[in-house]
Amino acid sequence: MIGIGLGLNRGRGGGFSPNVLFAAGEPGDWIYPRDLSKMWQDVAGTTPVTADGQSVQRIDGQRGLISLRNATNPPIYKTSGGRHFLQWDGVNDSLASAAALDLTGVSAVTVCAKVTKRNTDDFHCLMEFGPDASSTPNTFGLWAPWGTVNNYGFLCRGPSVNNVYQPATYAAPTTNVLTGLFDITGASLATTIIPRVDGVVEQENPTGTGAAGTAFSSQTVNVGARAGGTFAADMDLSFLLIRGAMTTGADLTRLEAFASGT
Repeated sequence: MIGIGLGLNRGRGGGFSPNVLFAAGEPGDWIYPRDLSKMWQDVAGTTPVTADGQSVQRIDGQRGLISLRNATNPPIYKTSGGRHFLQWDGVNDSLASAAALDLTGVSAVTVCAKVTKRNTDDFHCLMEFGPDASSTPNTFGLWAPWGTVNNYGFLCRGPSVNNVYQPATYAAPTTNVLTGLFDITGASLATTIIPRVDGVVEQENPTGTGAAGTAFSSQTVNVGARAGGTFAADMDLSFLLIRGAMTTGADLTRLEAFASGT
């Protein structure tokens, strides 16, 4: 369940927009299925999504930097109980960005998502920056779950070693706000992962070998499955943000509250 500390109904109020997190020119974008003007039933963007149950072959980010597409096995748009989300079938649905998201020169990243996880086996990809966050240098990802059915996976890889942290006790079906704070130039040449679930830090994991001075790369953003459609997730997704900077303090609190309300 969503932690009440996030304020379930505040996500669309209070005058906060995630766009303020990019005001200093930070790279990144956010996906918001409540905004039907950003969704189409075709990859060309000519037939808009207008009703529950329609396929979403294309959804564009609010800043226009990410356009997620799949002409063959897309998720569908759903609305229920005031919530608007994309629904993946856990078989072969997936989306991938039409162009790479350029995070070169960026050493810290924030990823925030609101997801309903339904998978009852052990490896399913919520999102990955790049083809494989466990083996491709300078990448990251969120999995629902990773390795053990009741957990989430927060992955980050520096130049040579992958780190993963797996918060447990989240048995499907469950709806949570996940925030991954990833830094590949941390103290002692460490790759740092700070996994947060419903606004609570699960554990800081400052282990690994992300060499000082390195940065993330330019990669395709894959959502709902790993690149190529493997490890497809059975999930609902109502919010996804990727920001090329660490988010802290009041900004982090407002971001997670916004996500919780989607």
